[in-house]
Amino acid sequence: MASALVSLFTLVAMVIVTECVPQFPWINEYDEPMNFLCPNKQIMMYLSSDHDNGRGDRIWEMYCRSADLVDNCQQSDYVNEFDQTFNYTCPGNRVLAGIHSYHENSKEDRRFKFTCCRASSTPVSGCRMTDFVNDWNLKLTMFVKECYAIKTIYSINDDNKKDRRFKFGVCKL
Repeated sequence: MASALVSLFTLVAMVIVTECVPQFPWINEYDEPMNFLCPNKQIMMYLSSDHDNGRGDRIWEMYCRSADLVDNCQQSDYVNEFDQTFNYTCPGNRVLAGIHSYHENSKEDRRFKFTCCRASSTPVSGCRMTDFVNDWNLKLTMFVKECYAIKTIYSINDDNKKDRRFKFGVCKL
C-alpha cells in the first residue's frame, strides 16, 4: 500500500513539474521587446516563431553556432516602419548575428533592427533567397545548414491577418 502511494505521489509530482516547465526557451513574451545577440564569434543557425492571432504578435526562439567571425559587429537602425514590407541585407561581408524588435499594440506589428558581423574568412558567396518560411498565423522555422549564414531578411505584413511572413537570403561562408 505504501509503495503504491509513493508511486502515485511520484507520478503526480512528475505531471506537475512537466506542466510547469516551458517547452521552448522563448526570447520574448507576446507584445514585449525582443533583443537577441549571438555570443562572440557565433552566427544565427536556427530561428523559430509562433504566432498568436489574438495578440497579433509572435514569440521567438533562436540558436547560434560557432563561425569564423571578426568581432566587428554593427547594429542597423530600424529597417521598417509599422505595417511596411522590409528587405534588409547585412552590408559588405557581414552576416546575421542578432535581432532586436519591439511591438506596438495599436499597430499589431513590430519594428526590427539587425546585428550583422563581418565574416573573416573568404567573402560570402552563392547567396539564394528562400521561399517564405512561414504562412500567415502559422509557425516559422528556419534552419541554416553548416557553412552557410543568413545575410538578408525580407518580410511582408498583412494588417488583416495581424502577422508577417519571412524569407531569408542564405549565403555560403
